[in-house]
Amino acid sequence: MTDPKIILGTTNIKKLDLLAKKKPQSILIYSKRGLGVNVASSYYAKKIKGIVNNIYPTDIDGNTDIKRGTIKISQIRDLIKHSQNFSKENVITIINYADKMQESAQNSFLKLLEEPIENHYIVLTSENKGALLNTILSRVQEIELKSPSKLEFDKLFDIEKTKDEKKNQQIKFIANNRPYKLIELKDEDNLNHNLEIFMDARKFINEITVDSFKLIKKYSEKKEDLLELLDAILIILNSLMIKKPSRELSDKILLCIDVIKKIENQKNAKIQLLRLMI
Repeated sequence: MTDPKIILGTTNIKKLDLLAKKKPQSILIYSKRGLGVNVASSYYAKKIKGIVNNIYPTDIDGNTDIKRGTIKISQIRDLIKHSQNFSKENVITIINYADKMQESAQNSFLKLLEEPIENHYIVLTSENKGALLNTILSRVQEIELKSPSKLEFDKLFDIEKTKDEKKNQQIKFIANNRPYKLIELKDEDNLNHNLEIFMDARKFINEITVDSFKLIKKYSEKKEDLLELLDAILIILNSLMIKKPSRELSDKILLCIDVIKKIENQKNAKIQLLRLMI
Protein backbone atom coordinates (compact mmCIF):
# COMPACT_ATOMS: atom_id res chain seq x y z
CA MET A 1 0.00 0.00 0.00
CA THR A 2 1.28 3.46 -0.94
CA ASP A 3 2.55 5.59 1.95
CA PRO A 4 -0.23 8.07 2.92
CA LYS A 5 2.40 10.80 3.20
CA ILE A 6 3.09 10.43 -0.54
CA ILE A 7 -0.63 10.47 -1.37
CA LEU A 8 -1.44 13.48 0.80
CA GLY A 9 1.67 15.58 0.18
CA THR A 10 3.84 17.63 2.52
CA THR A 11 1.46 20.56 3.07
CA ASN A 12 -1.51 18.40 4.05
CA ILE A 13 0.59 16.14 6.29
CA LYS A 14 1.91 19.18 8.19
CA LYS A 15 -1.66 20.42 8.74
CA LEU A 16 -2.81 17.04 10.02
CA ASP A 17 0.22 16.61 12.30
CA LEU A 18 -0.36 20.06 13.83
CA LEU A 19 -4.04 19.34 14.39
CA ALA A 20 -3.27 15.96 15.95
CA LYS A 21 -1.14 17.69 18.59
CA LYS A 22 -4.08 19.95 19.53
CA LYS A 23 -6.63 17.07 19.42
CA PRO A 24 -9.85 19.05 18.98
CA GLN A 25 -12.99 17.08 19.86
CA SER A 26 -14.52 17.31 16.37
CA ILE A 27 -12.97 18.04 12.98
CA LEU A 28 -14.04 18.11 9.35
CA ILE A 29 -11.53 17.07 6.69
CA TYR A 30 -12.78 18.23 3.30
CA SER A 31 -11.50 18.63 -0.24
CA LYS A 32 -12.50 18.49 -3.87
CA ARG A 33 -13.09 15.00 -5.25
CA GLY A 34 -10.08 12.70 -5.60
CA LEU A 35 -7.60 14.14 -3.09
CA GLY A 36 -8.02 11.40 -0.49
CA VAL A 37 -10.14 12.57 2.46
CA ASN A 38 -10.43 8.95 3.61
CA VAL A 39 -6.64 8.54 3.54
CA ALA A 40 -6.31 11.75 5.57
CA SER A 41 -8.84 10.64 8.19
CA SER A 42 -7.07 7.28 8.67
CA TYR A 43 -3.70 9.02 8.97
CA TYR A 44 -5.10 11.49 11.52
CA ALA A 45 -6.73 8.71 13.57
CA LYS A 46 -3.41 6.87 13.81
CA LYS A 47 -1.71 10.05 15.00
CA ILE A 48 -4.11 10.65 17.90
CA LYS A 49 -4.31 6.90 18.67
CA GLY A 50 -7.35 5.00 19.87
CA ILE A 51 -10.10 2.61 18.83
CA VAL A 52 -11.33 3.57 15.37
CA ASN A 53 -15.04 3.35 14.58
CA ASN A 54 -15.89 3.90 10.88
CA ILE A 55 -19.33 4.86 9.59
CA TYR A 56 -19.99 4.73 5.84
CA PRO A 57 -22.94 5.52 3.53
CA THR A 58 -25.07 2.43 2.95
CA ASP A 59 -27.74 1.24 0.54
CA ILE A 60 -31.27 0.30 1.62
CA ASP A 61 -30.05 -3.15 2.67
CA GLY A 62 -27.36 -1.73 4.94
CA ASN A 63 -24.45 -2.59 2.64
CA THR A 64 -21.66 -0.02 2.27
CA ASP A 65 -22.25 2.05 -0.86
CA ILE A 66 -20.02 5.11 -0.99
CA LYS A 67 -21.15 6.17 -4.44
CA ARG A 68 -24.94 6.09 -4.11
CA GLY A 69 -25.63 5.30 -0.46
CA THR A 70 -26.59 7.59 2.40
CA ILE A 71 -25.82 7.76 6.11
CA LYS A 72 -29.13 7.13 7.81
CA ILE A 73 -30.59 8.35 11.08
CA SER A 74 -30.56 4.75 12.40
CA GLN A 75 -26.74 4.69 12.03
CA ILE A 76 -26.39 7.94 13.96
CA ARG A 77 -28.81 6.80 16.68
CA ASP A 78 -26.75 3.61 17.08
CA LEU A 79 -23.61 5.71 17.40
CA ILE A 80 -25.19 7.93 20.06
CA LYS A 81 -26.43 4.89 21.98
CA HIS A 82 -23.07 3.10 21.92
CA SER A 83 -21.08 6.24 22.68
CA GLN A 84 -22.54 6.25 26.20
CA ASN A 85 -20.60 3.03 26.86
CA PHE A 86 -17.23 4.07 25.44
CA SER A 87 -14.33 3.22 27.72
CA LYS A 88 -11.73 5.65 29.02
CA GLU A 89 -9.54 4.77 26.04
CA ASN A 90 -9.70 7.17 23.10
CA VAL A 91 -12.40 6.34 20.56
CA ILE A 92 -12.18 7.98 17.14
CA THR A 93 -15.40 7.90 15.13
CA ILE A 94 -14.83 8.61 11.44
CA ILE A 95 -17.98 9.54 9.56
CA ASN A 96 -16.86 8.95 6.00
CA TYR A 97 -18.45 11.16 3.33
CA ALA A 98 -20.49 12.96 5.98
CA ASP A 99 -22.20 15.08 3.32
CA LYS A 100 -24.19 11.94 2.50
CA MET A 101 -25.91 12.07 5.88
CA GLN A 102 -29.64 12.44 5.46
CA GLU A 103 -30.91 15.72 6.91
CA SER A 104 -32.63 13.87 9.77
CA ALA A 105 -29.33 12.09 10.49
CA GLN A 106 -27.48 15.42 10.52
CA ASN A 107 -29.96 16.89 13.00
CA SER A 108 -29.61 13.83 15.22
CA PHE A 109 -25.81 13.96 14.93
CA LEU A 110 -25.78 17.48 16.39
CA LYS A 111 -26.37 15.92 19.83
CA LEU A 112 -22.85 14.46 19.79
CA LEU A 113 -21.36 17.83 18.90
CA GLU A 114 -23.42 19.75 21.45
CA GLU A 115 -22.82 17.22 24.26
CA PRO A 116 -19.26 15.92 23.64
CA ILE A 117 -18.14 12.79 25.45
CA GLU A 118 -14.69 12.68 27.05
CA ASN A 119 -12.13 10.76 24.98
CA HIS A 120 -14.54 10.52 22.03
CA TYR A 121 -13.07 12.22 18.96
CA ILE A 122 -15.17 12.77 15.86
CA VAL A 123 -13.74 13.06 12.35
CA LEU A 124 -16.03 13.99 9.48
CA THR A 125 -14.85 13.71 5.89
CA SER A 126 -16.47 15.33 2.89
CA GLU A 127 -15.97 16.09 -0.78
CA ASN A 128 -19.01 18.39 -0.73
CA LYS A 129 -19.11 20.28 2.56
CA GLY A 130 -21.88 22.55 1.26
CA ALA A 131 -24.30 19.65 1.83
CA LEU A 132 -23.64 19.78 5.59
CA LEU A 133 -25.85 21.85 7.86
CA ASN A 134 -24.39 25.18 9.00
CA THR A 135 -25.11 24.11 12.57
CA ILE A 136 -22.66 21.22 12.08
CA LEU A 137 -20.04 23.33 10.32
CA SER A 138 -20.09 25.87 13.15
CA ARG A 139 -19.24 23.14 15.69
CA VAL A 140 -16.27 21.48 14.00
CA GLN A 141 -12.74 22.57 13.24
CA GLU A 142 -12.21 22.47 9.48
CA ILE A 143 -9.14 21.38 7.56
CA GLU A 144 -9.08 21.61 3.78
CA LEU A 145 -6.85 19.29 1.79
CA LYS A 146 -4.96 21.02 -1.01
CA SER A 147 -3.78 19.52 -4.28
CA PRO A 148 -0.19 18.28 -4.13
CA SER A 149 2.60 20.07 -5.96
CA LYS A 150 3.37 18.87 -9.49
CA LEU A 151 6.60 17.35 -8.16
CA GLU A 152 4.71 15.37 -5.49
CA PHE A 153 2.07 14.19 -7.95
CA ASP A 154 4.71 13.10 -10.46
CA LYS A 155 6.52 11.16 -7.71
CA LEU A 156 3.30 9.29 -6.92
CA PHE A 157 2.65 8.71 -10.61
CA ASP A 158 6.11 7.15 -11.03
CA ILE A 159 5.34 4.77 -8.15
CA GLU A 160 1.89 3.79 -9.43
CA LYS A 161 2.39 3.74 -13.21
CA THR A 162 1.89 0.57 -15.23
CA LYS A 163 3.95 -0.96 -18.04
CA ASP A 164 1.35 0.21 -20.57
CA GLU A 165 2.37 3.72 -21.69
CA LYS A 166 -0.96 4.51 -23.34
CA LYS A 167 -2.81 3.55 -20.18
CA ASN A 168 -0.40 5.67 -18.11
CA GLN A 169 -1.18 8.75 -20.17
CA GLN A 170 -4.92 8.13 -19.86
CA ILE A 171 -4.63 7.73 -16.09
CA LYS A 172 -2.50 10.85 -15.69
CA PHE A 173 -4.89 13.00 -17.75
CA ILE A 174 -8.01 11.78 -15.94
CA ALA A 175 -6.40 11.99 -12.49
CA ASN A 176 -5.54 15.64 -13.16
CA ASN A 177 -3.22 16.12 -10.18
CA ARG A 178 -5.61 14.28 -7.82
CA PRO A 179 -3.54 11.65 -6.00
CA TYR A 180 -6.30 9.40 -4.69
CA LYS A 181 -8.04 9.48 -8.06
CA LEU A 182 -4.78 8.29 -9.59
CA ILE A 183 -4.73 5.26 -7.29
CA GLU A 184 -8.40 4.45 -7.97
CA LEU A 185 -7.72 4.47 -11.72
CA LYS A 186 -5.31 1.55 -11.38
CA ASP A 187 -8.41 -0.62 -11.15
CA GLU A 188 -9.30 -1.70 -14.70
CA ASP A 189 -13.06 -1.39 -14.23
CA ASN A 190 -12.69 2.04 -12.67
CA LEU A 191 -10.45 3.20 -15.51
CA ASN A 192 -12.85 1.94 -18.18
CA HIS A 193 -15.76 3.62 -16.41
CA ASN A 194 -13.85 6.92 -16.39
CA LEU A 195 -12.80 6.55 -20.03
CA GLU A 196 -16.47 6.19 -20.97
CA ILE A 197 -17.30 9.33 -18.99
CA PHE A 198 -14.51 11.28 -20.70
CA MET A 199 -15.73 10.14 -24.11
CA ASP A 200 -19.21 11.40 -23.20
CA ALA A 201 -17.71 14.66 -21.92
CA ARG A 202 -15.98 15.26 -25.27
CA LYS A 203 -19.27 14.59 -27.09
CA PHE A 204 -21.00 17.06 -24.81
CA ILE A 205 -18.37 19.74 -25.45
CA ASN A 206 -17.93 19.33 -29.20
CA GLU A 207 -21.42 20.07 -30.51
CA ILE A 208 -25.10 20.06 -29.65
CA THR A 209 -26.74 17.03 -31.25
CA VAL A 210 -29.42 14.50 -30.42
CA ASP A 211 -26.65 12.65 -28.55
CA SER A 212 -26.29 15.65 -26.21
CA PHE A 213 -29.87 15.22 -25.04
CA LYS A 214 -29.31 11.48 -24.67
CA LEU A 215 -26.36 12.26 -22.40
CA ILE A 216 -28.52 14.54 -20.27
CA LYS A 217 -30.98 11.70 -19.83
CA LYS A 218 -28.16 9.23 -19.10
CA TYR A 219 -26.52 11.29 -16.38
CA SER A 220 -29.20 13.50 -14.83
CA GLU A 221 -30.59 10.84 -12.48
CA LYS A 222 -27.25 9.55 -11.15
CA LYS A 223 -25.71 12.38 -9.19
CA GLU A 224 -22.29 10.82 -8.63
CA ASP A 225 -21.87 9.93 -12.31
CA LEU A 226 -23.11 13.40 -13.24
CA LEU A 227 -20.50 15.06 -11.03
CA GLU A 228 -17.83 12.84 -12.61
CA LEU A 229 -19.04 13.92 -16.06
CA LEU A 230 -18.84 17.58 -15.06
CA ASP A 231 -15.36 17.06 -13.59
CA ALA A 232 -14.35 15.50 -16.93
CA ILE A 233 -15.82 18.42 -18.89
CA LEU A 234 -13.93 20.86 -16.66
CA ILE A 235 -10.63 18.97 -17.07
CA ILE A 236 -11.02 18.94 -20.86
CA LEU A 237 -11.96 22.64 -20.99
CA ASN A 238 -8.95 23.57 -18.86
CA SER A 239 -6.63 21.53 -21.10
CA LEU A 240 -8.04 23.31 -24.16
CA MET A 241 -7.58 26.65 -22.40
CA ILE A 242 -3.90 25.91 -21.82
CA LYS A 243 -3.39 25.06 -25.50
CA LYS A 244 -5.42 27.92 -26.94
CA PRO A 245 -6.78 30.49 -24.49
CA SER A 246 -10.00 32.31 -25.38
CA ARG A 247 -12.72 34.35 -23.69
CA GLU A 248 -15.29 31.79 -24.80
CA LEU A 249 -13.43 28.94 -23.09
CA SER A 250 -12.88 31.03 -19.97
CA ASP A 251 -16.62 31.77 -19.72
CA LYS A 252 -17.43 28.09 -20.29
CA ILE A 253 -15.06 27.05 -17.49
CA LEU A 254 -16.65 29.49 -15.05
CA LEU A 255 -20.11 28.29 -16.06
CA CYS A 256 -19.09 24.66 -15.54
CA ILE A 257 -17.76 25.45 -12.05
CA ASP A 258 -21.06 27.17 -11.22
CA VAL A 259 -23.08 24.20 -12.54
CA ILE A 260 -21.05 21.79 -10.37
CA LYS A 261 -21.72 23.91 -7.26
CA LYS A 262 -25.43 24.09 -7.97
CA ILE A 263 -25.75 20.34 -8.55
CA GLU A 264 -23.80 19.64 -5.37
CA ASN A 265 -26.39 21.81 -3.62
CA GLN A 266 -29.29 19.76 -4.99
CA LYS A 267 -30.35 22.02 -7.90
CA ASN A 268 -32.19 20.44 -10.85
CA ALA A 269 -29.64 18.41 -12.83
CA LYS A 270 -31.35 18.64 -16.23
CA ILE A 271 -31.69 22.42 -16.03
CA GLN A 272 -28.03 22.79 -15.03
CA LEU A 273 -26.82 20.58 -17.91
CA LEU A 274 -28.95 22.57 -20.35
CA ARG A 275 -27.15 25.72 -19.19
CA LEU A 276 -23.89 24.19 -20.46
CA MET A 277 -25.46 23.55 -23.88
CA ILE A 278 -26.63 27.12 -24.46
